[in-house]
Amino acid sequence: MKIYLNTICKNEIDIIDEYINKHINEPRITGIYILDTGSTDGTYEKLLEYTKKYPNKLFVNQKTYTKFYFDVARNDASAMLPKDDGWVLNVDIDEYVEWNDNDIEEITLENILKKADELNCKKIFYLYLPDDTQPNFAFYAGKIVKNQTYKWINPVHELPDLLNKNDMIFKINRVLIKQKMRPNIHKTYKSYLEECLFTRPEYEMALFYLLKEYYNSREFHKCPPLIEKIKKSSLENNYKCCSLLIYHRILALLNTPPTLLLQNLREALYFGHGRREVYVDLMYFYDSQNMLIDALWAGLSALRIKDRPFDFVDSPEFWNPELVEKKVYDICQKIKNEKLLEIFMEDLKISFETLNNKENVNDRENINV
Repeated sequence: MKIYLNTICKNEIDIIDEYINKHINEPRITGIYILDTGSTDGTYEKLLEYTKKYPNKLFVNQKTYTKFYFDVARNDASAMLPKDDGWVLNVDIDEYVEWNDNDIEEITLENILKKADELNCKKIFYLYLPDDTQPNFAFYAGKIVKNQTYKWINPVHELPDLLNKNDMIFKINRVLIKQKMRPNIHKTYKSYLEECLFTRPEYEMALFYLLKEYYNSREFHKCPPLIEKIKKSSLENNYKCCSLLIYHRILALLNTPPTLLLQNLREALYFGHGRREVYVDLMYFYDSQNMLIDALWAGLSALRIKDRPFDFVDSPEFWNPELVEKKVYDICQKIKNEKLLEIFMEDLKISFETLNNKENVNDRENINV
């Protein structure tokens, strides 16, 4: 079984040594293929030095772009790979492979790949840890794919999309790739999103992620126009729900009147009810300074996913609606604004009854948005 690492890079001189040294001597890796997209800090020259030391394992090309899109560059990097049926681990320069050698033998990465081969699967969904200093937060990703079976799509949040939609996907509840969090990464990421919305407005996912970046950077004045675009977009309802939850926190930080906060919450409930799913990462991405908004978030989570817990959350009791309702109440007791507390608890009660009594919500009027 052949295993390849494939990635793109630009101006990574501060971490390129760590990436190479972490993977180059791993005997299970057949080859490492890196496309430099125009480094000016010596990264490309450093990579060329490594190719002289490891000529049969490290392969490097360089290509510059007038307009840079991740999917285009990723596809160019994929073209460097041999034309065989090996497994491709798309591990970025700030990421590393978790082989799970200390786990039971059946779920080491190597055996996971073998099992996927036995089942004729072409892609693996695994848990991805975006910050290796926060082991309790992981989400599913799919950047481990069978060579020659996929192409990259999306200009910023690029994904390897299987060419044959009937190909099977193997899903495993194990962290297989981890990332090292680096300072200032959000600044570059935000500029990519802003440019993407200008040059490729059809990629509406950028609206949601840019809203998160504006929240993190406290550029609240840029958020209302984004929210209006998100509500009118063709994004799935769970993205719209999460967007409104982010906006909910912004409104609270701006001391928005309680009635407007609740109106926004009801609209989030409307968008969120259809699939009864939630993006758990919101609990981790955003600060916990505002207890009231945390309470509203916890209550909303209880409403939406009481029958569908996520198996990678380390506190299963969080998904018990009765316990969450008590938790919400306990937190709200600390809030001095008793009037707002009463309004929220009544709204929570009504929402519970609404969602319990109606399996399908077809329009906004059903939940009084």
